[in-house]
Amino acid sequence: MGVERLNPPVLSRRQRIICLLETYRDVLETTSGDPSTATVGGGSFEDKVLWTESAYRHGGYRELERCLEELQRRCPVVFGHLRARYLHSIKHTKRIQRRSGKWVNVPDNEKILTEPFAADDLGGWYIAKVETWAAWVNRNAVALAVKWIEREYRGDPTIPRELWAMPQGSFERMAA
Repeated sequence: MGVERLNPPVLSRRQRIICLLETYRDVLETTSGDPSTATVGGGSFEDKVLWTESAYRHGGYRELERCLEELQRRCPVVFGHLRARYLHSIKHTKRIQRRSGKWVNVPDNEKILTEPFAADDLGGWYIAKVETWAAWVNRNAVALAVKWIEREYRGDPTIPRELWAMPQGSFERMAA
């Protein structure tokens, strides 16, 4: 069991925006209770079932939500790529393999979330938690959307205290 972090992680503004995007769906559920149906701009704050109410009430997510709604209004195509990458991605466990120091069966639309571990009975394969998003997502459009949010975000994007206890290196891996 890890020791709770007493201070927030030291990350750049862009990295903090990405961390908020990465965790947005985790802290937000719609009234159906199904996180996969979470939508930006769908319903009021009071209509949303909260995974952790204090984390969602944190100003970081409210300002992120304002930016997402504005991006959706101003540039729906770019917003669609961002939504598919961060809000509609799927997290799951997968077998992966390493060859010549690289993970070979991790496509461009997938990101390793946890340190892979070897399973003795898999003959050279590893198990890791990964995040997968639609193959059509354009990385340049996503980068443009993140840059736009970084510019339009009012104030300092801070990570809620509830997330500080994540294991060391989690934020850095998340924002990579």
